[in-house]
Amino acid sequence: MILRSLPGSDQTRVLLLDVLTVIWVALEVGILKAREYFAQEGTLIDPYLAANITRYHAASISQPISRTPATSASNWRTAA
Repeated sequence: MILRSLPGSDQTRVLLLDVLTVIWVALEVGILKAREYFAQEGTLIDPYLAANITRYHAASISQPISRTPATSASNWRTAA
């Protein structure tokens, strides 16, 4: 979609609703996985590790499951 002018706030909300829903669900899944990890380990929550676990699982939910070699983590600099 090519926008010829800046959309208003209501139109912006409509345009971003699908994306925000995916982000929200992905973060909820990531937070749940981080809580499960620390419950299994029986340790205090480390905020730095919890953030990384949350991001890892949120990214796996919000990105396509099958990746091509050009977009894999090891080749991300050559993908552009």
